[in-house]
Amino acid sequence: MSRTRLPRTGHFLREWRECRGYVLKDVEEFTGIRYTSLGRIERGLYPYNQRHLEKLAELYRTTPADLLSVNPLLHRGRFYRARSPKRRP
Repeated sequence: MSRTRLPRTGHFLREWRECRGYVLKDVEEFTGIRYTSLGRIERGLYPYNQRHLEKLAELYRTTPADLLSVNPLLHRGRFYRARSPKRRP
């Protein structure tokens, strides 16, 4: 039985990244947000802003609202590991 991590920060950013099969360095490459900052944002140690949510939602192929309200790990059949955006040069 696997344990589903519940966010302590009021968002599901880490869960979306893990669901899509990315590591922090992958996300940095696509979004331009430093991986150290991304890790802090996911842990609730650094605030996110609308620009962060929009870039992450584009990469994860969801909406900014879903990043904050939907845990994709609870709906694996619907969201699990659908990578597709091309990386920026």
